[in-house]
Amino acid sequence: MTLASWKGGVGKSTLAVHLAGCLARRDKRVVLLDEDERVGSGARWASRGETLGFEVLRPEDVKPKKLRNVDFVVIDTPGRGGLRKLRETLKRTDVLLVPTGPWVTELDATRSMVEALRPHAEFEKVSCVIARAPAVGGAGKRARDALSREGVSVASTIIRAYNAYLTAAERGCLACDVRGGASAWSDVSALTSELFSA
Repeated sequence: MTLASWKGGVGKSTLAVHLAGCLARRDKRVVLLDEDERVGSGARWASRGETLGFEVLRPEDVKPKKLRNVDFVVIDTPGRGGLRKLRETLKRTDVLLVPTGPWVTELDATRSMVEALRPHAEFEKVSCVIARAPAVGGAGKRARDALSREGVSVASTIIRAYNAYLTAAERGCLACDVRGGASAWSDVSALTSELFSA
C-alpha cells in the first residue's frame, strides 16, 4: 500500500505509521518504507521511541532480503509528488491511498490528483480517505459523501483529528499507547479492517 497526496498537512505520514502499526498489532509482518528523503516523518517518528512493532526503512536501506518474509509494505511518499512519479507508483502498488482533509482546499487538491490519475490503466487501485476531520460535527461525513457522489472511491471510515496522534508522534509510539488514544486507534483499526479485511 502506498500513501500519497498533492496537499501537505493532511495526515499522510501519521496515517502510514498507524496503518503499519495496526497491521503489526494483528501479527502481520510489516515494513514502513519512508520515501520522503526531505522530511522523513516516518523515520523520525520511529527514532523517538523504543519500538513501533515494525521496521522503518529508507529507500537506501531496502534490500530484497529485508522484504522477503514481509506480509505488508506500507510506503509513505514525499508530499506533493509529481504526476510521473505517481503513475510509476501506481504500477508497483496494490493500493494507492490518498488521504485528504475535509476542507475545500484539501478536497480540491485531491480531486485534481484523482482526475490526473483517472486515465491510468490501473486507476482502480486509487482510493481516498478523509483524514484529520473534526472529531465532532459532520464535516468528515459531508466530504466523504461528496467525493463518493463524484464517483471517487473513498473509504467509509473517517480518520478524526485527535491530540493522541500528536502525543504519539512526540513519544515515537502509536496512538493506542498514549492516554486518551482509544478513539484515534478505533478509527485506524476500522480503516485497516476496511482496506485489508485483516
